[in-house]
Amino acid sequence: MSVEIFIMDSLNLISYNMHGFKNGCNTVRDLLDHNVIIALQEHWLRNDNLCQVGTFRDDCAYYGVCGMTVNAGLGLVSGTPYGGVGFVWHKSWSPFVHAVGKDSLGHCCAVTITANNRQIFVINVYFPCFSQSAEYFNELSECLCFIDDTLCNSMFSDAVTNFPCAEQNGGYKLL
Repeated sequence: MSVEIFIMDSLNLISYNMHGFKNGCNTVRDLLDHNVIIALQEHWLRNDNLCQVGTFRDDCAYYGVCGMTVNAGLGLVSGTPYGGVGFVWHKSWSPFVHAVGKDSLGHCCAVTITANNRQIFVINVYFPCFSQSAEYFNELSECLCFIDDTLCNSMFSDAVTNFPCAEQNGGYKLL
């Protein structure tokens, strides 16, 4: 058995909502003891603090996006921090984990995990809270478009073939 087959067969991936970086930091450290890759939601970090995701342990790497980019760009951020998604993994997996993309609102990011001619495509999405507002529908559309664009423009022919791309179906319709 080659190392790559063993690595792909031993992949442990988990999703965790941090409810803030400081609140979830210790739990992520514990989760890294038993999981190779963690999909994080709600780290609440600004762009200038996003590098803190890489400080969970010395042996981890990360890829992510800030959820407050739009508001932080407007000046002083007030109120409760929010959003942000990303991935953190053991550095030994870095040759196999590759960033694919992230959306502009900080709700989505994607990576591929490649080993032994097998690929796993992982999209981490934190959907906006439901409301009957135009802002909600715009953010939801942004998430759906990111997922659609990412899959349809990927090199994963099986995923693309079996995924109903918006262009093929006349676009999305929110019900």
